[in-house]
Amino acid sequence: VTASYAALAIGKVGSAKDIPSMLNAITANQTGANVKRSASIALGLLGRRIDGVERANLAVQLAQAVEKIKELSTKNFGIMSLAYLLEADIKASRTDVLNAKGAKIADMLLKIAKDGKYSERPYGALAIALVGRAIGDRPEILEYGQIRLQAIDVLQEGVRDTKIDKRARAAFAVALGLIRDEGARKDLVAIVADKGEDRELRG
Repeated sequence: VTASYAALAIGKVGSAKDIPSMLNAITANQTGANVKRSASIALGLLGRRIDGVERANLAVQLAQAVEKIKELSTKNFGIMSLAYLLEADIKASRTDVLNAKGAKIADMLLKIAKDGKYSERPYGALAIALVGRAIGDRPEILEYGQIRLQAIDVLQEGVRDTKIDKRARAAFAVALGLIRDEGARKDLVAIVADKGEDRELRG
């Protein structure tokens, strides 16, 4: 327990020199599940404290780790941390993470939300929503505008997909609110008004 809290603290007060140990923590077999999860979160927090090439390199390393991680919570927190890295770049009007060599971070998050495993899709949805919200309606960088449009399409498809679990659909609904997609209002109102729909999904 102490180690897991220490890992979270590193995310808040650490620096680039702490990244290797956090990456090792999420991939090492001997690391406990709670520490893995905390380290996964910490990497996203650390990414906000660095910039440029350092943040881009972290994004690539984290993306590669996420693809290998088997523990579900660690993987899902890693997905969210990737969103935090991209979000930080967007707010800084940079594209280092977006154009990082070795991993297509935006494409990866979009794919997870659209076609990922059952346990990953809700986190992918929330991840691309955070990215899309940071981009906003009037992005200065064209590539980010295209990503936002793609994210909205994926989220709208997800909330309409009756084949997935109700909680997963709920995550897509929440994500549409996060990204502030006014075009989804009709679908969301229809869900709320449908008394035959799942109560948890309707909210």
